[in-house]
Amino acid sequence: MKKDLSLDSSSREKLLSEIDTNSKILEIGPLNNPMFNKKDANVSYADINSTEDIKKEYSFLGQQDLVDSIVPIDFVIEDSYENTFKNTDIRFDYVVSSHVLEHIPNPIDHLLDVSKILNSGGKVCFLLPDKEFTFDYYRETSSVADLYDVYVRGEANNTPRFLLDNKLFQINENYAPDFWDNGASSYPNPDVESILDEYFSFIDDFDNNYFSGHYWVFTDQSFLRILGSLYMLNLIPYKLFSFYPTSYNSNTFGLILELDYSIQNDSELRKNQIHEIYDIHNRIGQLRFEKKANSIIQENIQLKEKINKITDLLK
Repeated sequence: MKKDLSLDSSSREKLLSEIDTNSKILEIGPLNNPMFNKKDANVSYADINSTEDIKKEYSFLGQQDLVDSIVPIDFVIEDSYENTFKNTDIRFDYVVSSHVLEHIPNPIDHLLDVSKILNSGGKVCFLLPDKEFTFDYYRETSSVADLYDVYVRGEANNTPRFLLDNKLFQINENYAPDFWDNGASSYPNPDVESILDEYFSFIDDFDNNYFSGHYWVFTDQSFLRILGSLYMLNLIPYKLFSFYPTSYNSNTFGLILELDYSIQNDSELRKNQIHEIYDIHNRIGQLRFEKKANSIIQENIQLKEKINKITDLLK
């Protein structure tokens, strides 16, 4: 497992540097800001909606500049990735996405589905938002129990509560450096009546309602705990290849999972993977504490210097 836990370098840049651009890459949900451009990489783009439908959605929101820069979708996913590619010999070395997994209703099912279109030893790569530095600041952090409940009981039993959490606690702030400096500077101010109307509408008629917000809310450490639990439950055919924590002044962490079916038949391998994951989890906490402590020390040194200058002037 590769571990670059530096808090001073971009998780996005570290993750991108691990990907061989000559290999076959499928990027999910690129919208207008793909991780890879076709002129620089052997990449195809996938989405659950066609290019035309995506443009219609954002035209309705009045975001014409965004609409004009949306990249054309090569593969519209029908029902599942496995079904979309089942009658082809197309397979990929990498499946990548940036700020997409949090929108996917059933992440465990997604991980299993994507494994079906990877070549042997293929990798799935995620960049994900860290709630502590986004508009999700006040929302409840997702747990493995939440993910597993959706996996077992389905979206209809869970989507209304995710919508409620999203609508009640989201704030109108999303500039990461401000969160790093001071946390959130505003508070949730929801229109409770309209939110409850939407909530009960989902309960009464799930199939004819649509939620496009963040189902899932993670921090880098909470995602590691979820990943460790997925190994405890023996649910996913991947090894953790690399992990990149949320870097200073950013709101994104990243990870790469490598397809390896043997892990589901080897309890010792899963146990070792869990131990490594918790080692990373604890090390990130330690690094954050050290960085904060050093920052306080530097502030105290600067304050002492100012006091000394004032004292000298008063002599």
